Amino acid sequence: MGQLLEVLAVEVDEAVVEAALLGGNVDSPQPGRRMAASGLEIGGWALAPRGRPEAIEVSLQGRVLARGAWHHRGDLTAAFPDQEEASEAGFEVVVDASRLPAEAEIEVSARLDGDAITFARLRLRRYWRGAAATATPLVSIVVVDGSGDDAAVARSLPGIGAQRHPATEVLVLRPSTAASGPGELEENGIREVAAGLNGTTLRNEGIRQSNGELILFLPAGSRLTPDALALGVEMLARKPSAPGVIDGDRGGIAAAVYRRSAFEELEGFVDGGSDCDLELAIRAQRLEALVTPGAFVAGED
Repeated sequence: MGQLLEVLAVEVDEAVVEAALLGGNVDSPQPGRRMAASGLEIGGWALAPRGRPEAIEVSLQGRVLARGAWHHRGDLTAAFPDQEEASEAGFEVVVDASRLPAEAEIEVSARLDGDAITFARLRLRRYWRGAAATATPLVSIVVVDGSGDDAAVARSLPGIGAQRHPATEVLVLRPSTAASGPGELEENGIREVAAGLNGTTLRNEGIRQSNGELILFLPAGSRLTPDALALGVEMLARKPSAPGVIDGDRGGIAAAVYRRSAFEELEGFVDGGSDCDLELAIRAQRLEALVTPGAFVAGED
């Protein structure tokens, strides 16, 4: 998946272990480990004076996220020969961390006589793949021309050419029935993509054929401000947990830049008719996309 997770620290509270348990530890993951945010696997063991605890739980601020499964740990038999359940005191908990705050501290607890005894904590940081890959990532500008309007495409080109962010490629999405665009497009390194009349199909084909780490969708006729790409890159660098930056509101989307990795989780554009850009933006906001009206578009003729 697009969202990744970094384990910043794993801290076992030895005082709690000594006071309430015979022993316990979190063996994995180790600090510095990176993995898919949807599948954080926490493994270790916990043994109480009267045997295996009732349950192992992982929580965030008192809210239980997941409960563990017990498994065999033969190495504990030699360490605790008088405890019959020692060999079954290993645990594993799988947590979906993709909806946690960008930085979070989760608790690992053993439940004894109905009480949750927290004996370990993990500090986590969630981000998107490629979030900090380069200072000047390649940005694909995808101009969406749903009606074959050459004049509208031409109005967008000066703003694209004036961008201060250097690493860009430009694609123009056109319905298959549209006439070929201005002859200068190919000469200027701009590619045309025609993949059917449906706006959703066109946009998803634009994702497939583009190469950028970031993808900016721009309606034909709209003009980008000179700092649009630089601003989008800077905002996403400052917030690695954001899947994109949206210029617009619930009344409409002027433009939006998304991380390519975010489309894996967003699953691209879906059938939203003329509002497919807005529909995608709403889903992206649920994943903490930044909304900044007026960030990218200078105006539309």
